[in-house]
Amino acid sequence: MPIEAITFRADSELIEAIRERAKQLGVSVNVAIGNMLAPVLGRTRSAPSATRPRNDLMRFCGCLKDVDAEAMRKAQKDFETIDEEMWIAAFALEHAATLLSRDTHFSAIPMLKWTNVPTP
Repeated sequence: MPIEAITFRADSELIEAIRERAKQLGVSVNVAIGNMLAPVLGRTRSAPSATRPRNDLMRFCGCLKDVDAEAMRKAQKDFETIDEEMWIAAFALEHAATLLSRDTHFSAIPMLKWTNVPTP
C-alpha cells in the first residue's frame, strides 16, 4: 500500500498535545496521529518496531561503503570553513547595502555594490 501525505491544521494547543503524546510514546508525530486515528476509523495499525529495519524512505537517500563515505567527507571538508569576507559580502547583498572596503577582490562579486575606500 503506498504511503500518502495529508495536511492537518489545528490550534496550537492540540498540536502541542499531539507532540507531547508522540514524545511520551517515543514515536514520531506522524506515527502518533496514525495510532490515534486507526481505532476511531475501525482499522488496526501495527506499532512500529525499533528493531525492525526501515526502508520506506530509501528511495530518497542512499548508503555508502565506508571508504566512499570517507572520500565524501574529505571532499566536503572545505564546506565547513566559513569565508568571513564572503559572509560580509552576502550580508551586504541580502540587505542591498553598499560595501565599503579596501579589499579589491570584492569587485569580482556580481551584483555587489562595492566602493573602494582610500587609505587615510
